[in-house]
Amino acid sequence: MIAENLLVWNVRGLNSRARRNAVGELVSQERVSLISLQETKLDACDDVLVRQMLGSLFDFVALPACNTCGGILLAWRRDTWAVSNTSFRNFSLTAKVMHCATGDEWWITCVYGPQLDHEKTMFLDELNSIRLGCPDKWLVWGDFNLIYKAEDKSNGLLNRRLMGQFRRCIDDNDLIELHLNGRRFTWSNERDNPTLERLDRVFASDEWSIAFPDHNLSALATECSDHAPLLLRTDCALPHFKRFRFENFWTKCEGYLQTVEQAWNAPLPWPQADAFRVLDYKLRATARALSSWSAKQVGSVRLQLAIAKEITLRLDCAQESRTLAAHELALRRKAKLCSLGLASLQRSMVRQRSRITFLAEGDANTKFFHLQACHRSRKNHIASIRVQEVELTEDKDKADAFFRHFEAVLGSPGTRGASLNLSALGLPNLGDAQLDYCFSEEEVRQTMLDIPVDKAMDSRGNFTVQLGQLSSTTS
Repeated sequence: MIAENLLVWNVRGLNSRARRNAVGELVSQERVSLISLQETKLDACDDVLVRQMLGSLFDFVALPACNTCGGILLAWRRDTWAVSNTSFRNFSLTAKVMHCATGDEWWITCVYGPQLDHEKTMFLDELNSIRLGCPDKWLVWGDFNLIYKAEDKSNGLLNRRLMGQFRRCIDDNDLIELHLNGRRFTWSNERDNPTLERLDRVFASDEWSIAFPDHNLSALATECSDHAPLLLRTDCALPHFKRFRFENFWTKCEGYLQTVEQAWNAPLPWPQADAFRVLDYKLRATARALSSWSAKQVGSVRLQLAIAKEITLRLDCAQESRTLAAHELALRRKAKLCSLGLASLQRSMVRQRSRITFLAEGDANTKFFHLQACHRSRKNHIASIRVQEVELTEDKDKADAFFRHFEAVLGSPGTRGASLNLSALGLPNLGDAQLDYCFSEEEVRQTMLDIPVDKAMDSRGNFTVQLGQLSSTTS
């Protein structure tokens, strides 16, 4: 999986040295290796201008402007990308890009949509014809000067005919719009009461989305233009930290209970914390303590098994040429016994982890479904919430509001909207007064102790049983 930063931006002209400096600074700051600029307003782009703007490591191709209107520039780092099969149309520039390190390649089309309505229809026909020559992975980005949803404009002045044509073009070419994180609009007319629209977009084919499932598209500050630059990261997968996994055999090892008890009864960092945070802190502290104890006392079972096998092999080889001493025979017998025990232990660990992996990853044949689910999850973002006429946008404020709401709701008795007439059904009425009572600590503890060790939910069940034997509580 390649991890590169790509940038697309309508710069509103490169005929100003200040604008070129702004573009060069942005490319350097975001470490962009592939960039597409629209509305360059240049009849011709020469090597000197591009080198001054982006540096000597960039190559480029350009679609010239018509009477200082329009123009597209596609530039790339020559040590990262190889570009071929370039073609120029009235409103677009298409090329085939290949990553030099991995060999991944796809088609990319940079567009600058026209302003006039009759030319917009010609522009959509041009996109349809380009698709015929760009099979498999295809990325289309730029300033389309079109919208296909009413929510993409801040007022109700909409051309629904062109919106329908744009929507049909997207569907006919099997394109997926990459979700833009953090912004609704990308263009402003810069007035006191501005009109806002989302004119800059990035579309991709299904093949491109499958090849880069962890992509991320975000909008940056508009700076010297009235359009926001869009930064596309091809790989934004979160780092996979090692998760805590409870091992069933830990309960039989010496020092396990003492480690759990010491971590569980450790003093809390907050004197007046609620029960939820106390439980969370105790579980995290116990998991850290068990991980440290396992690394020091148990170690790597696989490494110990390899050492036992190597000792047995060395002594077997020595036995062929001489008689082993008493201590060597004892060591050989101990190594063989350790090999049997460690092999059984390793098999138990592998079986336990395989069940966890199967549940976490699911069926490998549903890759496309998981891709769509992940794509949808990136859009399920709550930008703001309203609490008593106050709009909250910061993550911490939203988290605190949710916590306060559910803390007030959980455990509070509610009103019943309906009831059953047990007498009419011929069933005894036992009363429902006790249904609202909370479970006592002793009831919870006894239920946890009654769970069979081999029937609990993998390691979590065993971990809970051991915690249930402790005398400390979470409140």
